[in-house]
Amino acid sequence: MKSKKTKPPILFEWLIKVFFPDNGSYSTVGDMQEQYSYINSTEGLFAAKWWYTKEMLKSIIPLFTHAIYWGIEMLLNYLKLSFRNLTRYKLFSFINIIGLALGLTCTILIFLFVQDELSYDSFHENGDRMYRVISFDLDNSGNRSERASRNLPLITGPELAEYYPEIESYNRQRYGAGLFRNGNELNNEYFVYTDPNFFTMFSFELLAGNPETCLSSENSIVLTKEYADKYFAGENPLNKEMAVRFGELEKVFTVSAIAENLPSNSTIFGNIFINVNNLRMFNGTEEYTRKLTFHGDFSSRIYLKLAEGSNPLALERRIGSFINQYFFSELDKMRKYNEVDADKLPFTLALQKLENMHLDSFVRGASDIQYSYILSGIALIVLLIACINFVNISLARFSTRFKEIGVRKLLGAVKSQLVKQFWSESVLITSLSLLVGLLVTYFLLPTFNEVARKNLSLDAVFTSSSLYFFISLALIVGIAAGSFPALIMSRLQPAQIIRGVQKVSGKSIITKSSVVIQFALSVFLLVSTYILSSQINYMLTKDLGFQKNGIMVIELPHSDSRMNYKAAQLYKNEINNNPGIKSVSYTNASFAGNHSQGSYCYYEDKQIATYRYNIDYNYLETMGIKLFSGRMLSEKRSTDTAAIIVNKAFVKEMGIDDPLNKVVKLHDEIPLTIVGVIKDINFQSLADNIMPAIFYHIPSESWNTMLVNMNTSDIAGNIDFLKSTFYNLFPAKPFEYSFLDEDINSFYRKEKRWNTIITASSVFALLIACMGIFALTSISVVKRTKEIGVRKVLGASTLQMVNLVTREFVIFVVIANLIAWPFAYYVMNSYLADYVYRISIDAHHFIIVGILSLITALTTVFSLTFRASRANPVDSLKVE
Repeated sequence: MKSKKTKPPILFEWLIKVFFPDNGSYSTVGDMQEQYSYINSTEGLFAAKWWYTKEMLKSIIPLFTHAIYWGIEMLLNYLKLSFRNLTRYKLFSFINIIGLALGLTCTILIFLFVQDELSYDSFHENGDRMYRVISFDLDNSGNRSERASRNLPLITGPELAEYYPEIESYNRQRYGAGLFRNGNELNNEYFVYTDPNFFTMFSFELLAGNPETCLSSENSIVLTKEYADKYFAGENPLNKEMAVRFGELEKVFTVSAIAENLPSNSTIFGNIFINVNNLRMFNGTEEYTRKLTFHGDFSSRIYLKLAEGSNPLALERRIGSFINQYFFSELDKMRKYNEVDADKLPFTLALQKLENMHLDSFVRGASDIQYSYILSGIALIVLLIACINFVNISLARFSTRFKEIGVRKLLGAVKSQLVKQFWSESVLITSLSLLVGLLVTYFLLPTFNEVARKNLSLDAVFTSSSLYFFISLALIVGIAAGSFPALIMSRLQPAQIIRGVQKVSGKSIITKSSVVIQFALSVFLLVSTYILSSQINYMLTKDLGFQKNGIMVIELPHSDSRMNYKAAQLYKNEINNNPGIKSVSYTNASFAGNHSQGSYCYYEDKQIATYRYNIDYNYLETMGIKLFSGRMLSEKRSTDTAAIIVNKAFVKEMGIDDPLNKVVKLHDEIPLTIVGVIKDINFQSLADNIMPAIFYHIPSESWNTMLVNMNTSDIAGNIDFLKSTFYNLFPAKPFEYSFLDEDINSFYRKEKRWNTIITASSVFALLIACMGIFALTSISVVKRTKEIGVRKVLGASTLQMVNLVTREFVIFVVIANLIAWPFAYYVMNSYLADYVYRISIDAHHFIIVGILSLITALTTVFSLTFRASRANPVDSLKVE
């Protein structure tokens, strides 16, 4: 009686297939099954299973070492073949590696930028319980203003802590300036007035000193390491004295601690820290008391640390009652400014999480997360172009290896082995590309930091998460690039491959589509770059309505306005007769400096916020500003200290039909008569509307700036003269100056920065696309060598041969432009919508880029096809 046929234990049979490179299909599995069946038939099922189990247990270790050994051997064999193919196809390997490396370089740089932006203020211990207090103006319907302010009165900190028991601690910060002596030089430095708990509430490291007590004394000062080295080079600065001049007063501080330089990804910044009580040194005790208790002085930043388990939303719901209780003395005035009813709040407060401060674009002064999105999109575009290029070249290159694949299949290579071989080659190339990309990033990073105004380093790339991301990216791209040709070729029969019946060519719909896509993406970036460059050039060259070239801006030496008024007159008299000086004027602020914004003017029942400029009598002449109507201010008219010149935007906003001789009030208390109207001038960025502005001459008001209109033929000589004269008159004061045109150009630093980044990305993208076309053309020419020889023998000209290869790529580029143009128009038109003064997007922005991309592609293709078409047809016909 025949025993019932049974299968060996499934687990052990599976182990055989796992450990043997051939899955045990040639001998091992069959031999084991035969012996198992024999024992089963002669000795029974139990004996057969026992034998099978015993043999497998004895074989596990040899099988394991066998699998490891042959796995390593196969891996080394794959790598050896991969390196051999890299060196055999040097040109294509170089193009593939460099093309992908450029794409990865762009991705790494932008990755570092975005990672840094997202990391701001995330390093503070208990940061999840820390908030900055911000304020929103409210309209009559209770709607918040579009932008919030980060500044509040100093007194708000202790009042919030008094009103809300869930506030564990608060910290106040206010920025000031003073003169610090460094050897024989006086440096004007910015510093931070803050509460003593600054280094205990925030996680800023102290290198020396006690964080609990370093700011507890009004005579203590804390320096960062950079500034300690600057003022005490080679010395131990602890307990050393520093004399600091606040206006005309001087105070000696003792260095109580040295802090590590504040991280570059900190929204809170500063290098010098003193106790907030030192504010009394700035403007005297009376002014200090007013700043400390005055609810109308919104000039300080307030940070809160809540107790564990506190709900910030619960605090915000009670803000109304807090404002009514503590701001009652100022509410009526604020309601009048904001034009809200007596029963409505003119503003409200909110809590902003510490880690959201940097990228909250709803707060004035914050960065915009949209830029990180834009940069990430650019990185994705460039990387996509590089990956498409990589896949195309890999596909085209593998298609030249049909005979190699056919021979390997005839010799017994299975599908999985061929797939692994193609994968290993692609992954090797992507790994080399990643290494090259990191190397290129290392050399480009200083330039990128300068453009992006960052302090990035490659250390961020070598964190575990970053390395995982980039290694995974290299593996995914490599496997994806190797999979398509491997899967196609591994399915073909050896006879088909060797006869060349079926080929993977560069003319497939996938290759054509990918070439069009990568060129369309390149054109999109190029058009965006060109439009943005045109907008920046427009802003830099537009007539602003005043003279900006050759105007030097010099900071006046004193903090006291009356002393500055006399100093300005003295300095002006000393330099006015120099032949290199055309004219001199003095004012409270230059157009590119700190405008006196937020001053209110009143006319009858109307009020408007204005920019105000306190000017001397020849200011308009110095600045080249033309009158629209009326007259200029005159020193000969004693009443002109109560006169005012306004711009047309002021007249329009006030709704005054005939403004001359009308009386308006500044701050609702100083009557000023309008004697002149100037044309609207762009004293702000061209991204903004022209705001109402007033110009007057009141000696007792603020004076901060000298404006010198100089002859530009000898700028260096004029600077030396102005500097030496300044030091002769004010030897203990620093000479600080800038040029108005450079200051105004700094308005557009952001636009210029983005233009540089997008331009570099566009160049990368176009270069990668052209490298891809070069490689595809090379392969196409090699594969059509015999065809070109036959055509030449039959009388085809060189021009016809060139046209044969190039016309297809011309069609690709034209289609790519037609696809990219609408998207570029939509994106850039939306971007420029934020600018009040902007260019129009015209046809030439697209046509010029289209011609450039076409010429670039044609040049790339022509260089190869022309050489092939000039070859001897006899040599071409010998090609197998």
